[in-house]
Amino acid sequence: MRGRESSGEGRPGGSAPPTRDWLIALLLALVVFVVAYVGFVLLPDRLVTRVFENLAPRTRDALVLLWVAAFFAFMSWLVVRFQRPMRRIRRALRG
Repeated sequence: MRGRESSGEGRPGGSAPPTRDWLIALLLALVVFVVAYVGFVLLPDRLVTRVFENLAPRTRDALVLLWVAAFFAFMSWLVVRFQRPMRRIRRALRG
């Protein structure tokens, strides 16, 4: 386990409290959750009910599968992109 020194409390000059890291991480996680819900649940439902309703079931399933695969790639990129600012924020807060 880490001691107090690794959390930044015992450093001279002081650093920001670790709760700020948690708040930023929580906000980014909330953004990822909302975007994932919209992209994996709401948009495919809208696509199936509105746009793809006149297509054959196999074609519709293939198009929804392509949408989910493309959106998964986007979500992967988004998570990696959100990790970069967290590293910069941690470095800036630690001084």
